[in-house]
Amino acid sequence: TSQIRVFFNVRGSSVAEIDTPDSFYKLSGEEVRNEAKMRRERLEQSRLLIPKSYKEKQALAARQKYKQAVIRVQFPDGVILQGVFLPAEATGSLYEFVADALKQPGLEFDLICPAVPRSRVLPHSPNTGERARTLQDEGLVPSALLKFKPNETDSVVFTGLLDKLLEASEPFTAASS
Repeated sequence: TSQIRVFFNVRGSSVAEIDTPDSFYKLSGEEVRNEAKMRRERLEQSRLLIPKSYKEKQALAARQKYKQAVIRVQFPDGVILQGVFLPAEATGSLYEFVADALKQPGLEFDLICPAVPRSRVLPHSPNTGERARTLQDEGLVPSALLKFKPNETDSVVFTGLLDKLLEASEPFTAASS
C-alpha cells in the first residue's frame, strides 16, 4: 500500500458529529440500484448455456485482468482513507492499513462491506485451519468502498485519523473517483 490518499467531504466541510447513526451503515438508494444491476447481470450470465469449464476460464481471466485494487474506507466523520492493494492480499492487511492510520491505536473496529441484501463484516483473520480470505475472494477488486465501524469502549473511542494524514487530505470530488 504505497499510494495512500485521504479525502474529506466537501459538502459537509464542518466537523461532523462523531456519534454515528445506524443509517450510516445502511445502503443508499443508488448503492441498492447498483447492486441490483450487478445482480441482474450475473443472473443473465448464469442463464446462458455455457460449459462450466469456459465460465471458469472467463472468471480466471477476469481475476488476472486487475493488478491492483483501490480500496476506500469511509469513516463516521466523513473522511475517506484510500489505499492501493494487490488482489491476492489478505483482508487482514486492510485492517492493518486502517489501524496504522488511526490516532487511537488500541481501537478495535470492523470494516463493513455494504452489499445487498445485507451488509457484512469483512473477516479480520482466517478461522483456525482455513486459508486467509483475499480481496479477490471478497469481491473487492478492482475497487470497493468499505465503512469503518468502531467497537468503542468507555476507555477507547474513535478520535479520527493521524494528523499527518489529515494534513495531506484533499477534497473528495467527482475527479477523485
